[in-house]
Amino acid sequence: MNHYMITANLPKQFTEELLMLIPEQREYVNQLFSEGKLSLYSLNESRTKLWIVLLASDEVALADMIDGFPMKDFMEISYEPLLFHNTSANMLLSYGLN
Repeated sequence: MNHYMITANLPKQFTEELLMLIPEQREYVNQLFSEGKLSLYSLNESRTKLWIVLLASDEVALADMIDGFPMKDFMEISYEPLLFHNTSANMLLSYGLN
């Protein structure tokens, strides 16, 4: 499995159509988190850029996950594979309770 960093640029002005997709987007994001396929989902303060880290077996699986984002038609998306992806959550899970 590989980690991929996705950068998604959002429009500066949200249309009503885009705003209506937010709940569906959050639901999909929560689903990916619960399945262990999503490890980072961050939005900048101006709401114009998302950073997403997805775990996928290959670029075809990655494309399928990206296609599942309800807001994808409003995003300019780029991605690249990561050599590694460390988070504090990963560090906490690595310790045993013996």
